Amino acid sequence: MGTNLKRITVSLLLVVGVVVLISALSSGEPGKDVETVAAFDVPMLVGKDLSGLVAELGIPDNNSEPNMLQIENGTKTWEKSWERGDYFLMATYDVKTRNVIDLFIGAETDAGFVQFRDTKNILKVGGLSSSATGYSVEFVKARNTPGYTGAVIKER
Repeated sequence: MGTNLKRITVSLLLVVGVVVLISALSSGEPGKDVETVAAFDVPMLVGKDLSGLVAELGIPDNNSEPNMLQIENGTKTWEKSWERGDYFLMATYDVKTRNVIDLFIGAETDAGFVQFRDTKNILKVGGLSSSATGYSVEFVKARNTPGYTGAVIKER
């Protein structure tokens, strides 16, 4: 019985030690000390049609098309999206002309949403500038949490 108690105690101490070590190595609050990097070069994409986006970004991760019934019932726009790490880029385009109407950068994961509490990080993810003359950036405020869900980018 004493040997079993010692084994249990040693195992318990080992588990507690590992948990303490992992906690010490983690950065604490999510999003702290995390460098936001560009996931997309959006300025290079602004002004391209859908085939231009596919040529630059590859086949979309969300690559559906409206069916004939949807088009007959008035669907004029559709979306395609590409994922990069914690983020995604969605293009809204005209179904008939395939011209891109706007782009949206959004967060795909909790880590991405934490970064989107600050508009500067959203700009970094898209390689964007708030003072650029070729496009406009409109930040989309989150409804029930602090920060933003992303940004809409339109050619000027």
